Amino acid sequence: MKKSIKIILSVFALLALIVTIIYLKIAFPFKPTFYFYSSYFDEQTIRDINKKYTCKEYGEVNSFEYALENNKIIGGITSDYAIITLINEGKVSPLRKKMEKINNLPDNSWENYFTPEVVDQMNSFNSYLDQELLTSMYGNEYGSNYKFNFSDFVIPYFINDKLLAYDTSKIFNEINMSENPFNFQSPPTLVEALRMLSSKLNDIQIQWTKNERENVSLGSSINDPQNNWDTTITKQNYLELINNFSNMIFEGSGALISNIKRNLFDSDSDIILNNLINPTSKIDAAFIYNGDALDAYYGHDNFNSIADGDRLRIIRTKYTVRILDCFIISSSINNNDQQHLLEYFNNIIFKDIFISEKELNEQNPETIYQDNVILRIFDYVNYTPAAKAAYNYVYENYFYNNETQSIDEIARSIFQVPSTNEQIKIYVKNLSPIDKETLSKLTLAFQKKLNGY
Repeated sequence: MKKSIKIILSVFALLALIVTIIYLKIAFPFKPTFYFYSSYFDEQTIRDINKKYTCKEYGEVNSFEYALENNKIIGGITSDYAIITLINEGKVSPLRKKMEKINNLPDNSWENYFTPEVVDQMNSFNSYLDQELLTSMYGNEYGSNYKFNFSDFVIPYFINDKLLAYDTSKIFNEINMSENPFNFQSPPTLVEALRMLSSKLNDIQIQWTKNERENVSLGSSINDPQNNWDTTITKQNYLELINNFSNMIFEGSGALISNIKRNLFDSDSDIILNNLINPTSKIDAAFIYNGDALDAYYGHDNFNSIADGDRLRIIRTKYTVRILDCFIISSSINNNDQQHLLEYFNNIIFKDIFISEKELNEQNPETIYQDNVILRIFDYVNYTPAAKAAYNYVYENYFYNNETQSIDEIARSIFQVPSTNEQIKIYVKNLSPIDKETLSKLTLAFQKKLNGY
């Protein structure tokens, strides 16, 4: 009798467990994971994504690459130089045709919705594509003679460039200074810019974004008067490029790259920009993205004791790297799931990329930064939109100062991402792809250099 009761209770317990599992699956269904850079969405957009997907932040590009390569995510937003590698590994699915159909876009109009700098950046990666691999994977859909472009695989989101930002209250002991307190006539090299800063403040403390690919690529510009520098990092040159970048820092600031009292490296851009404008911080300058610099420029929401625009100024150096962050989807999900994903994200974000400037300007200016999702996200994060209509609207309207009844040209200059311009001698490059073995060696060697070896 006792044995029978135990069996019956066990059966009931098992049934209860099964019912509970079924209930939990219905009440809390599995939601695929979408990755995005830290601080790349406003809170409303995150809530919208989380209704159907699990929205997770990441800090370093290699975290995204690992997650996509191991089929842990369905897609997300990451940088162009990582995307090109993932495309050539067959990990990223084309999405342009689907998005054109979803938005009823005219034929051959895709590039019209993005700024010239974005189009130039996308086209700069076309030569790296493995056409043979892509034809073998997508030839049935696109045709055996189709020539793939980088733009077939991405929806551009933000475009950035690297620059030196500094706090004038720490460098000059002044605030509300002109756009160019150093009065240089043409963009200086990184070494020259560091020397300018060091000439005003002994033992200057600089914070650097810890991304060896972005930093070390500038090492090839160390002795290049004619814009022949190349961001390609190979097994043969990575040590030389590390040494070049390290020498730039030493020649400019007088401090070794390993001197943690003078040169600090951090992968979290939020920490870097807050350290830069924090009145109590010892950080005087930082090598950061222009979007982070603009966020720091409007620093009152970070620190009540400072006013927007009163202390942050920038130096765009003669040689700079430009980075395009894009939305991509994993090739591991089937066409039906891809379609649902693109339709959902188009509805909550990307539909506002594919509108004309005329349509945008017809929206209510009083509520446009709430009604247009791309403008709402820009207003929250201050990164430069890739969408042409949004970019031009921000450029023409966002930087108007009601108090002075004039355009804040300093803020607007930070917002603008440059193209190569021979007239003013500024040279812009993308970041060339790098194979994993070389990247691993680069990462290890760069960390050794930071440790003083």
